[in-house]
Amino acid sequence: MDMEVQFRLLLFYQIALQAIDCWTTYQLAGYYGWEGELNLIVKSFISASVYHMIALKLFVVIPALWAYTWLWDSGDEYYDWRHDWALYIMFSFNCFATGLIVHNMIMYFLYIYIA
Repeated sequence: MDMEVQFRLLLFYQIALQAIDCWTTYQLAGYYGWEGELNLIVKSFISASVYHMIALKLFVVIPALWAYTWLWDSGDEYYDWRHDWALYIMFSFNCFATGLIVHNMIMYFLYIYIA
């Protein structure tokens, strides 16, 4: 598979992960409360409303993905191994985030079907 296609698929996958993360965070917070949220910097902001968390995700993720895409597109004339490392880093992050989200979804579904 072409590296450009891999990169775009990883970007879409990361956006999907962020959307699922918002959903699972609020579902779990509805049951367990916000005491489990480890990010104390944004805890009070995102616990106020679901729209606050979505706004924070957009504020952080969109500029980061835009900058990453711009760097990727501007470097195609001078190809080197940085593109491979970029794919490895993004793939590793997506795998790690997927594991955390799967854990959250399992906890949520256990709560639904057991409680």
